[in-house]
Amino acid sequence: MQKIRYGLRSMIRSEGTQEAITQRLKRVPRIVRKLDRMPSCPLGNLEEIAGCRAVLRDGAELERVRHRVMRRWRHDFVRAPRDCIQDPEDTGYRALHFVVRRDGRSVEVQLRTVGQQQRADAIESVDARLGTMLKDGSGPTELVEYFQVAGEVIFLREYGEAVPRAASDRFRSAHEAVLEAEYYNG
Repeated sequence: MQKIRYGLRSMIRSEGTQEAITQRLKRVPRIVRKLDRMPSCPLGNLEEIAGCRAVLRDGAELERVRHRVMRRWRHDFVRAPRDCIQDPEDTGYRALHFVVRRDGRSVEVQLRTVGQQQRADAIESVDARLGTMLKDGSGPTELVEYFQVAGEVIFLREYGEAVPRAASDRFRSAHEAVLEAEYYNG
């Protein structure tokens, strides 16, 4: 994991972007939930137990780092990269995932923008506070809708695209529904 982190840091610096890299081992409850969803997958085959994440300022920075990673590590990929930025999950989650093999072990590398990271942190905070599983798409309808549309609006803003009125209206409505249901105090 350290080798991947250092390599990623080098690529980010080569692109002239700021370094904001974390590393982690997946928590046991998340591993258990994943194994429950994938009963035929042995623990040793889970690809994202170890991971590194780079949080980049905006879509332009992320794209520059993406291209460098693709050039430098393409022969080390365990599988094709998973692009949840252009093809977001139903929950609104967006990030780019690579699984890289180093020293016989697989390490997941995630690239996210600042807004994508803030959205993910907010979901984890709500999940911890309310005991929900919004990260997996399960929870109160108001919160699921709110975080789904937030992912879309964040993407549009960080990639320099105009936010259509329909998306703005949907976000405002979702925000009001979350406040009305008293999930947040304001």
